[in-house]
Amino acid sequence: MYRIRIISLLLISLAGCSQFKFFYFNADYLIESTVEDYLSLSEEDRSELRSNIGLLLNWHQNEMLLHYAEFLDKQIPNFEKSSLNKKQIIEAVSDARVLFLATLEGAAPFIANVLERHTSKEKIAHLAARLKEKEQEDLQSASSNTIDETEKRAKIKSNFERFMGNLNKTQLNAIDSYIEATEEYRFYLYNRRVERREKLLILLQQNPSKDDIEIFLVGLFSDNPRDTVSEKWWAHFTNLLIEVSKSIEQNQLDELSRSFSAYSADMKALIRKK
Repeated sequence: MYRIRIISLLLISLAGCSQFKFFYFNADYLIESTVEDYLSLSEEDRSELRSNIGLLLNWHQNEMLLHYAEFLDKQIPNFEKSSLNKKQIIEAVSDARVLFLATLEGAAPFIANVLERHTSKEKIAHLAARLKEKEQEDLQSASSNTIDETEKRAKIKSNFERFMGNLNKTQLNAIDSYIEATEEYRFYLYNRRVERREKLLILLQQNPSKDDIEIFLVGLFSDNPRDTVSEKWWAHFTNLLIEVSKSIEQNQLDELSRSFSAYSADMKALIRKK
């Protein structure tokens, strides 16, 4: 799931258009709070972090929001024509993956600017300790069964319903089938996160340049055709959308059209405020 968090955060996880704007206008605080939970920041580090967060958000607002809006606009005619088929969904998922990569590549320079200041032994030790704590939390989550599945089901259901209204029984069954089909990836995803964190720490220990960090970040999270497990997960995710669409109702299509139009309008309004 990590691969689509950036796009999901912008396109799925918010409950309404006003909340999207609220998030965007408070993104600097949210990002800073998250980063400071992992990095040891001096006042100079914090100033540099805030500067790069501002540059990142400015880039994202002026360069990416239009692409997100265009992605949403592209889907709306299908809802209005009551047409939502397998081919359209596969194309939409492919487009979303391209958006993710573009977001990652554009954000990487700003992230690299921050990480370049955290290559001393003390700062790496602090980051390593925090990542170890996160690793334990992730392991506990990966090791749980019933509670985790219940939470996952509720989260997926909520994500769908924020866009299309209440789900019917067939659609809820599709979610259950998806959770069962992807259960085998629980520890795979955990192990991959651990591996990525270890690679980041190893890189920082080598006193890398900003360019080295930037290249590393893009390579670390970009799609790898040889990562067959990841591609299988994408196939399951795509199939979930297809199965939900098979029993989609007219009122859900109407709500999808309204939601996508409202999100797109909000994004375009933010672009005009650059």
